Amino acid sequence: MSNSIAFVGHLGQDAELRRVGENTVLEFTVANNVGYGERKITNWFRCNLWGKQAQSLEPMLLKGKQVFVTGELTLRPWTTREGVERLSPDVRCNNVHLIRGGQGEGSGPGSDSQTQEPRAYSGSEPAPAPSHASKSPSSSQPASAAPAGEDELPF
Repeated sequence: MSNSIAFVGHLGQDAELRRVGENTVLEFTVANNVGYGERKITNWFRCNLWGKQAQSLEPMLLKGKQVFVTGELTLRPWTTREGVERLSPDVRCNNVHLIRGGQGEGSGPGSDSQTQEPRAYSGSEPAPAPSHASKSPSSSQPASAAPAGEDELPF
């Protein structure tokens, strides 16, 4: 039985492609934020992705990009310089999907469904606010201007 995990986060550094024997592995770190305000905690995951998907995603997994990761979680023990035992969360990725492109946004020619950038809402971030811009072409107010009286508070 394995520990499955799925999360959204931002890459902490550019992904590194390595060869292990005849196989290819892509290694990268992902920061995942939980909570908000003073209670916000950042969890760091060391991720590795094997095979053809690793080769195709390597040029796109750059520092700061937002990704959705699914895989198997393992906790790797390690010891600090002071002798304190710690656990590092490692993820052997099954799938990695780009959520937002950041700098250099967009997918180029030759991209497949694994590298498309979905615009779907994920449960770990707030839903986008509805647009209050008027859709009628006869409106003379700019979309950013609030209608008269709407900026007043009722109390």
